[in-house]
Parts: sequence; structure tokens; C-alpha cells
Amino acid sequence: MSKTSPKHYQLRNGFQVIDLTSQLDFCSGNVVKYVARAGNKKGESVLDDLRKAEYYLKRLIDECESKREVSSPDSSVPVRLSPPSPAVWNLDEYYKHQGS
Repeated sequence: MSKTSPKHYQLRNGFQVIDLTSQLDFCSGNVVKYVARAGNKKGESVLDDLRKAEYYLKRLIDECESKREVSSPDSSVPVRLSPPSPAVWNLDEYYKHQGS
């Protein structure tokens, strides 16, 4: 296993997740990262990774709802969201509120 290219971020076809996530904003990239590695990283269960993906997806949804941005006027241009407000957003707090 390589420190710069760990197996849990490599798909079966050899594709590296970072090749996609580097083209996305932070939260979208993390959704993809955690879904892609779900069940493949030692010490992390599928459910752990899916909950992490859910956390970042929820942030994206909340940001879109607060801005009423649900789609890009030009579908060829990705919607870029501004950084989240400095709210109480951390995984521990999120899990407390989710009952996990």
C-alpha cells in the first residue's frame, strides 16, 4: 500500500478517487470519497463511511436550500457553493443529533 495512493481509494478498474474529487468542491469531493471507499478502509465499516458521506451531503443540501440553489442555469456549469458558515458543523455534533 502506498501512502499517496492507498488501495482503499482505488476502484476495481484502477481509477484513483482523487482524480475525480480534485475536480469537485470540498464537500462534494468528500461525498464521493467516502462512498467510494465504503468498506475498504481497515478499521472503518461500510456504515461509518456512508454516515460520513451523509454528513457532507447534508451540508450541501442545507447550503442549497439556504440559497435556494437547486440547479445551475447552464447544466454544463457545475454549481459551486460558498464555504459553509461557521456554524456548529462537526461530525461528532452531527452524529449526536442523528442519534448515532
